[in-house]
Amino acid sequence: MYIYTVYMYSNLNDINSIISDLRHPVIQQLRDALFLVDEKGSILKHWNTSDDLPDSIAAILLEKKIITDIFDFDGIKDLRQLDFSKGSYISYATQDHFLHHIRSIGFYTRQPVVRLTLNPVNGDQFLASVSITKSYKAASDPYGGGLIWINAKNGKIEGISSVIYSSLKSTFPKPYDLLGISAEEIISPTPEEIIKGGLNASPAPSDDRFATIVTGDMFLSRPELFEAEKTMPVSGDDRSLMWENKRGNYDFFRIKTPFAPLSQDFFLEIDFEIVKGRWPLFIFGIRNPYVFPDAYGYTAGYMDNEEIFFFKKEGHKIEDSKISFYENSKSFKVRFIKNGQNIHLRVNGRIVLEYHDIDFIRVEQFYPYVGIRPESALKIKNFSVGYKKRDLKEDVREPVIRLKAKDELYYTIKHINNYNVTSSTSLIRSYALYNVTSFEKEKKQLIAIISESGGGDYSFVGSSSVLNTVRENARTAASSGATILIQGETGTGKEVLARYIHQHSPFAEGPFVKVDCSTLSPTIIESELFGHEKGSFTGASDRRKGRLEEADKGVLFLDEISNLSLDIQAKLLNFLQDFTVTRVGGAKTIKTSLQVVAASNIPLQVLVDKGLFRRDLFYRLNVFSFTLPPLRNRLEDLPVLCETFIRFFAARHNKDIKGIEGNTYRRLFDYSWPGNVRELKNVLQRAVVYCDGGEITDEHLKLADSGISEVHHSSNHYVQSAEKTKRSNKPVEVEKERMEGLISEHKGNISKIAEALGVTRVTVYKLAKKHNIAIDDFRK
Repeated sequence: MYIYTVYMYSNLNDINSIISDLRHPVIQQLRDALFLVDEKGSILKHWNTSDDLPDSIAAILLEKKIITDIFDFDGIKDLRQLDFSKGSYISYATQDHFLHHIRSIGFYTRQPVVRLTLNPVNGDQFLASVSITKSYKAASDPYGGGLIWINAKNGKIEGISSVIYSSLKSTFPKPYDLLGISAEEIISPTPEEIIKGGLNASPAPSDDRFATIVTGDMFLSRPELFEAEKTMPVSGDDRSLMWENKRGNYDFFRIKTPFAPLSQDFFLEIDFEIVKGRWPLFIFGIRNPYVFPDAYGYTAGYMDNEEIFFFKKEGHKIEDSKISFYENSKSFKVRFIKNGQNIHLRVNGRIVLEYHDIDFIRVEQFYPYVGIRPESALKIKNFSVGYKKRDLKEDVREPVIRLKAKDELYYTIKHINNYNVTSSTSLIRSYALYNVTSFEKEKKQLIAIISESGGGDYSFVGSSSVLNTVRENARTAASSGATILIQGETGTGKEVLARYIHQHSPFAEGPFVKVDCSTLSPTIIESELFGHEKGSFTGASDRRKGRLEEADKGVLFLDEISNLSLDIQAKLLNFLQDFTVTRVGGAKTIKTSLQVVAASNIPLQVLVDKGLFRRDLFYRLNVFSFTLPPLRNRLEDLPVLCETFIRFFAARHNKDIKGIEGNTYRRLFDYSWPGNVRELKNVLQRAVVYCDGGEITDEHLKLADSGISEVHHSSNHYVQSAEKTKRSNKPVEVEKERMEGLISEHKGNISKIAEALGVTRVTVYKLAKKHNIAIDDFRK
C-alpha cells in the first residue's frame, strides 16, 4: 500500500525530502530501487534504498538508461498515455530481461520476478519503483534451496532452484533447458499424480456417512448456534432468511460448533438464491478477530466475472476450474466437504472442484463460515453442517518423490503458497523439497532383502527349498480363486501366506478380512460371520454386516478354523456351496463373490478322524492345501531372518548394531524354536532394545527375556534341553520338555509363559493340552 503514499507527493522536492531520510517508515516499506523517468521512460535520477535488491537489476536499468526497453507497457511508448485513474500502473519483467544476471537467489524461472510500479509526478515525470517479487524472494532461503514451480494446468516446470538443478546438470547442461519441460521427465511421481492419487483413494463420501448437527430448522429457530460478525440474516416470509451486506467489506457468520480437522471430516451445505451482487464464500477457518477467517484455513468460492470456481488455502489460490454454471439461474445448493486431506465443492449435486492437499493444515479447530461479499444480498433457504469421525490411520504424511538424476535422489515434498507466483492465465504451484535420500535408500535396501526372499512380511523371508516350493505353488493356487487350506504350527506364518495369496488372487483389489475363530465365543461367532438384522436377538440394536459380506470382492481369512463348532461348520459349508449369505434374523439372500483361505495349527485330518471336524467341510476347504514348515526344519533361513530383523529393529530404535556374536549365533541354531519365526522376531526385538551397539551377545538375550534362557545356558536344565535338541530327532519330546521347564520356572503364570515363547495365552493352553501337562500342578 506504500505506493499510494508516495503518489500523494506532487513534486520532486517532496520526494527528495523523503529520500534524504532513510529512516522514514515509507522508505522502510519500499526496500527497492527508485527511478525518476520522463515520459519516454528515460532515467533522470536514481535512488537505491534496498538492502536485498541485486545490484545487477539497478545496474542494468542504469546501463539501458530507459525502462521501456525492459518493462512492457502494452506497446505504449509515451507514459503519459497510461491509465492512472485507479492508482499505480504495474508491469513485470522476467530474468531473461536482465540477461540472467540475477544470481544471488539461485533460482531460475521465466515467470515475472521483477516488479515495476509507476506513478506520475509533475505531469511529465514519473516515479518508478523497482523490486523483486515476493514469490521470487521466497525462492531463496526458507526451504534450504530445494524449490520447484510447476504449472498445475499443463504439468510443466516453471521454475527450479540451483540446488535441485545441480543434481540434473549431466542431463540438462543449462538450467533454462529445464524450464517448459514436463515435470514427469524429472520427478516420479509428480505432485499432480500424488494429488490425483489422494483423490482416488478418498473420494467424496456419501451423505449417509455424516451425522448432521445443524439443519435448516435450527438455523431459523435457534440463532444461538450461530454468530455473525456484523449483521445477522433476518427471517423471510417463506421459511427463508434474507441476508444483505451493505458494508464496503466482507461480512461473515459462523457456526459456533468447531471441528477437529485431524480427527474429523465435515461438510457445510447451503441452499441459497442470489438476490443481488455476487456469490458468497464458504470457509473452514479459524476464529480470530484480527485476520480473515481463512488465514489458517480453506475457502471455496466462485469468481463471477471469470466463471471460475476456486479453492484457496491460507488466502492463496491452490486450485481452480473454469465452469459456466449459472445457466440463467440464481438458485444454488452448495456443499463444501472436508474428507481426510481432500476438499470437495459440490454445486447442485455436481462436484465442480476437488483437491488433495499434500500437507493439510494442522490446526486444532476449524469453524464453518459463510461470507457475503460487499453490496450483495442472499436468500438462504436451507443450511446444514455435519461431521463424521475420521480413520486415524489416514494420518497426514509427507509424500516422497524421486528425482530422476544420475544418482537416485529422494525428497519429501510440501506445497507452499507464494505471492504473485501465479498469473491470471495459469496456476503455478510452489513445492519445497527436502532431501531424504539416505533414509529412503536404507529403507529400500531393507525392502529389497524382504522382496528377494519372496515375501511381503518378515515371516516369509528365506530361500530354503521348502519355502520356495510353498511360494511358487501358492501363486498358482491364488490365481485360481479357489478355496485354500493352510496348516502349520503357531508362528510359522499362516496369516502371512494368506496375505501373499491375497496379493496374487483375482480378488487382490478387494479387502482382506481376517476372522480369528479362536478368540470368538460360540454365542457371537454366527453373528460375526453372517451378520444380523436389527432386533434379531438381545443387544442387536442395529443391522450389521457379517465378515462374509465385508469380504465381498476380496479374500476372507478364517484363522484357527478348527475352533468352529459343528453347527457353525455346517452353516459355513452351506455358504461355500453357493457363496450366499442370510443374516441372523433375516430372510433376504445376499450373493457374494470372494476367495476363502482357512488356517489351522492342528492338522484337520486328525480332527476329522476324531469326529471333531466335518469331513465334507474339510474336503470343501482342501481344494489347495499348504503345510508351512516349522523354523527348526528350515534353519538355513535363520541367517537371513536374523539379519532382516536386526536391521529393521536397529533402524526403528536408532541403534548401530553390527550383528550377533559368534557363540550366541551358534546357540540360536541349537534352539528348538517352538514359537517359530514369531518367537525369533520377539527375541531379536528385545535383544536390539537392550544392546547399546556393536554385537548382540548372550547378555542381551538374557535381559530381553529370561524365558529364552536355554539359549544362553542360565540353568543346567535348559543347557541339557538345548543339547538334546541338537541330538534329538523327536522335536515333540523337546517341545514338551521345554514347556514343562517354562511352566515350572514361571509357576504356571500363563502370561509370562506366553511372553517367553512369543505366542498367545490361548496357544500356551493348547500346547499344554497337546502334551498332557497339568498347569495347575505347577501353581502349588
